[in-house]
This record gives sequence, structure tokens and C-alpha cells, in this order.
Amino acid sequence: MFLNALKKLSIFFFTLFLGNICYAQNNEPLIKISDLDSLHNQFYGQASEEAYLVHNKLLRQSKKLSYDQGILSAYKSLIWYYGVSAKANIDSVLHYADLFETKVITKSIKADTLLIKALKLPQYYLNKGQILANGFGLPEQGLESYFKVYPLISEGDTKLFIAYNVSIAEIYYHKFQYDKALEVLTPLLKDTVGVGSFTKKYY
Repeated sequence: MFLNALKKLSIFFFTLFLGNICYAQNNEPLIKISDLDSLHNQFYGQASEEAYLVHNKLLRQSKKLSYDQGILSAYKSLIWYYGVSAKANIDSVLHYADLFETKVITKSIKADTLLIKALKLPQYYLNKGQILANGFGLPEQGLESYFKVYPLISEGDTKLFIAYNVSIAEIYYHKFQYDKALEVLTPLLKDTVGVGSFTKKYY
């Protein structure tokens, strides 16, 4: 009987704890959109526990404000966190990637040049590809993400064009498909300015 009472008491305190967390989150003061953007820029690319809390706060606040750019930025940050942190988790990466890409398609964001620039969509697909290929050993999925970069490369954006091709060549190299890697890189080797150490070392 004592054990049953203790069990019920434990459940009560646990429920109370969760309720307090939910209450605190629902009643946290709203942050201005400009401050949300600043917060995102400050912690973007970080994978610490503090950054994780900030990414989730950004997501909660952006949802309350129906701020699409903030929501999408938070998804991106959480993908990076679960891709490179000590708590790396492929399921979480794929979950937030699906949320991000579904919202991009639903909102027809690809047609919005300013939002593409703000969200850095090409860099998103490059980062996702690197996480999948290099972080979790999934080269095919990484390659699929890289291929989505090409339609987003602006004319004259040499740096992004080189990053796109080098990323694809690296996948082929690690799959021992050297002919395909050379086919991708050969046009770039005529001008080695901006080509990374990967190409200069192996080719």
C-alpha cells in the first residue's frame, strides 16, 4: 500500500512538473520579430545545449507570431543541432528536414527571391547533404540533397557553383566512382581559384 501511495505521489509531482513547464512556455513574453532574427543570427550554426534551448524558443515564439521565416530558421538550426552535436540523431534530422521542406513547398517560398536569400536555401541543402553523407554515412541521401542546390544557383555565383560540384565529387570519391568525380571536377580544375583542398589533394 505504501508503494502504491508513493507511486501515485511520484506521478502527481511529475505531472505538476510538466504542467509548470507548459505553463511557463505558454506564458513567456513575446519577442519582437527583429529580436528573433538577432537571436537566430547569434546562435546559428551552434550545437551547444544553450543553443538548443534558444532554437526551441525561437520556434515557439515564431509559431505564436505566425512568422514563417523564424519557424523555418528554427527548423534549420535544429537540423544542424541533431546533425553535429553530441546528441546527434538521424530521426530528428529527417523530422525537422521534412517540416522545413514541406513548409517551403506549401508556401511556394522557392518563388520568393528575398526569402530564399534570407533562408539561404542552397546552403541548407549543402549542409543537409553533408550531415547525411558525412555525419551519418548516407551518401545516396546526401547526393539527393546536393542535387537540389543546382536550380537555386544564381548566375555568376562561382563560390556556390564550386561548393556544389566539390560536394558531389566528394560523394563519388568516397563511393570509389573516380571517373564520375573527375567528370564533375575537370571543368573546375582549369581555374583552381576557390577550389578547396579536397580537389587539390586528391586530383
